[in-house]
Amino acid sequence: MPSDFYKKATKLIDKYKSEAYFIGKRDNSIISKAEESLGFFLPPSYLLFVSNYGAGSFCGEEFYGITNENFENSSIPNAVWLTLNSRKKYNLPDELILIMGLDDGSYYAISTNKEDKEIEGWVVLWSPIDEDISIIDNSFGEFFFRRINEALD
Repeated sequence: MPSDFYKKATKLIDKYKSEAYFIGKRDNSIISKAEESLGFFLPPSYLLFVSNYGAGSFCGEEFYGITNENFENSSIPNAVWLTLNSRKKYNLPDELILIMGLDDGSYYAISTNKEDKEIEGWVVLWSPIDEDISIIDNSFGEFFFRRINEALD
């Protein structure tokens, strides 16, 4: 279950607090504005992440999220700003939200659902160069746990 993966990740973060740098909780009003701007609901485990952590890093792994309400003039790690900007610049598919960048210019993204806020959505790898999309994990919770766990190795 994806929420189990999310819970495992948060336990690791709590255990290794000195490795965690997150901006902190985001309130429901800013999350609602983000969802409205994006045109879809945030999947459940990613919603938990932005609600509890906002955005930030763990052992050098940077997770994009919601930093502030300025979705038009911001910077990384603001996932909403980056996603909206990438839709214009690189033809990012409307159902994706970018959650982590890679050194080669590609991104990890969550495939979302506009109709049902209970659907997790896959984490995919997306490249603005060739626009290929490949599935990486079954949910953000799974991805979050795997990246946190691997960062500790």
